[in-house]
Amino acid sequence: MTAAYKTDSPQQEPSVLLPPAQPPPFLSTAFHFSFLPKVFLYRYRQYRNRDRNAREHFLIEVPLIIVVCAVLAAAGFPSAVKGSVVGIIISVAGAGGIVALVVGAVISEYLRRVEQGRKYTYADFVPSIFVFCLVLGFSAGLLTGGVIYKSRQIALIFGLAGLLAGYAAGIFAGRWIHCLGFMAIWFIYLANLATLLMLIDDGITIFLVFK
Repeated sequence: MTAAYKTDSPQQEPSVLLPPAQPPPFLSTAFHFSFLPKVFLYRYRQYRNRDRNAREHFLIEVPLIIVVCAVLAAAGFPSAVKGSVVGIIISVAGAGGIVALVVGAVISEYLRRVEQGRKYTYADFVPSIFVFCLVLGFSAGLLTGGVIYKSRQIALIFGLAGLLAGYAAGIFAGRWIHCLGFMAIWFIYLANLATLLMLIDDGITIFLVFK
């Protein structure tokens, strides 16, 4: 593995576009109605305006390793459930490989940040991860209320509750996703794909429940 995922913030923009350096208290209205929207729009502009020739490098070996480990874990799981020692070994090896990859990425990123004296701030916020958490929370609530309980009212209530939970989780995940180091870019790609698929599924669910 010769390349590393670049997690540093993109180039600085004019100060008029910058959100406040220090966030207000999390439970304050200023955080949710002023600071967070400014951070979201600021980071979204950075991603949209970044130089296409200077995009982040990523480790092409990572998805290959993940696929191999996932195949091993899936192949050994049926035999492992039946008590096969070989199946258990293969399944554990596959799952362990993915866990080791994530742990190694987190440790590597932590050491890099300590060496540079940098901390995770809202300057590292990833808008797409925030949106993913919003959609995930809404989808989970909608699925629970609409499909399981088959009730429009419950689907709406659960969907809104899931949206609020996703909002809170998205703030945390959007800020801290880079702690995954070189694995972060792949989680972001998967989250973007999952967001699109969940929106399609939500549309189908809403049509079936509210028609």
